[in-house]
Amino acid sequence: MAKRKAATKKTAAKKSTATKSATKRKSTTTTKTAAKSPAKKTTARKTGSSAPAAKKTTAVKKSPAAKKTTTAKKATAKKAAPAKAAAKKEFPATPYDNCANANLRSASRSITQMYDHALKSSGIRSTQFTILSRIASLEEPTIIELADALQMDRTTLTRNLRPLQSGKFIGVKQGKQDKRIRVVALTATGKKALKKAEPAWKKTQEKVEGVLGPTNYKRLLNLLGRVAETE
Repeated sequence: MAKRKAATKKTAAKKSTATKSATKRKSTTTTKTAAKSPAKKTTARKTGSSAPAAKKTTAVKKSPAAKKTTTAKKATAKKAAPAKAAAKKEFPATPYDNCANANLRSASRSITQMYDHALKSSGIRSTQFTILSRIASLEEPTIIELADALQMDRTTLTRNLRPLQSGKFIGVKQGKQDKRIRVVALTATGKKALKKAEPAWKKTQEKVEGVLGPTNYKRLLNLLGRVAETE
């Protein structure tokens, strides 16, 4: 009987130990699962909260750029407005608005700028083109002959010849028969520059004649000739 009781006690003890082990395993598993699940929830919360933040950030970044563009456009429009107004501005009339000298000089400046722009690639200006072409037509004129042909005084002509001479477009030398006379001749550089400028000059000349028309252009030349002869 004593042996049976002892065996029963041992069995009961084994069952109790097994039950405790099973309970411990379950509690450990439950604890691990619980520890994992909050992390998932936290991750889910983080993911969920980051998306709206990104959207807000994007929206904030776009709006200042759009505002800057709009502001820049407005500023440009404001700047353009005064320019247009300035172009349309009319000055009060004066008793000298019909001055022949002022009007002819104003027209001359505009025409000169047009030809200068066209001849820029050739390396010479429109006034220099006129002098070089006149020298070429007279071959080797004296200073006096060239001044008469260009309707310039000798002092002004000499001043205009200096840059052409320093640029090696022309050469000034003594006359063959009279060494006291100075003769002007084109150099190889001058001939090359004149030849290069001719197409641009011709194109600009046709443009001016096209604006005025053939009849008005001829009339203008006649009128300018008459004015030039006035003393």
